[in-house]
Amino acid sequence: MNEIVTERSNIFEPDVYITVCLEIAGKVCPHKLSAAVKQAFEANEATMSKIVLENGLA
Repeated sequence: MNEIVTERSNIFEPDVYITVCLEIAGKVCPHKLSAAVKQAFEANEATMSKIVLENGLA
């Protein structure tokens, strides 16, 4: 495991800068919308990553 040494207060929040804004017009199928959001998140490495802290090491 590698140690992360940083002064960044948000080092354990890799998705802190991810912002998504959209407008949906018309009727929406909840199942299709949910599937689309899930697919978008799975396609983006930052949204599917996490940093694990064990004994002060990440």
